[in-house]
Amino acid sequence: MRGDVYSVSGIKRILARHGLATSRTRGQHFLPDKGTLDRIADAAGLHSDECVLEIGPGLGALTRVLSHRVRKVVAVEIDAGFMRALEQTLEDLTNVRVIHQDFLKLDLRRWSAENLDSLPAPIVANLPYSVTTPVLSALFETPEWWRVAVLLLQKEVAHRLAAGPGTPDYGSLSVYAQFAAEIDVVGLVPAG
Repeated sequence: MRGDVYSVSGIKRILARHGLATSRTRGQHFLPDKGTLDRIADAAGLHSDECVLEIGPGLGALTRVLSHRVRKVVAVEIDAGFMRALEQTLEDLTNVRVIHQDFLKLDLRRWSAENLDSLPAPIVANLPYSVTTPVLSALFETPEWWRVAVLLLQKEVAHRLAAGPGTPDYGSLSVYAQFAAEIDVVGLVPAG
């Protein structure tokens, strides 16, 4: 691996090397804490013979963690700059395939059948805040092709998804989400 994806200084070096920056308007963020990334992977209950889908791998920190737990990782990345960075940060991993596409424009039923070796597949993502709602909608519309989705979301969104009737956070998003899936908030990631 070229570059340290598990430290803030390493992430800054990788971004600078590739002329990249995080987009505040997109809500992009990087999570360098390997312990937190391990907890995200643990929450998915992954099996060593599975193929996992990662949405938006960024610089590949979570991808690396996933790759040591499953047979294959298929990661979908929209940003060409991050694709260049991923070629270097993941170059030593033979069980990772990164696809340059917009996840939100995929025909998920057809695409998953063509690209994921085992269905229903686990999905893991550290989502940019700007695409949270459309990604959730896409997943809720195709529950038959995923068995678990572990998503790092804003705390407020996670609480709205899991809110029960009569609570302040309960609303149409709660109803929609809970109709499509069993929702659990499995942990909180401290800011910073």
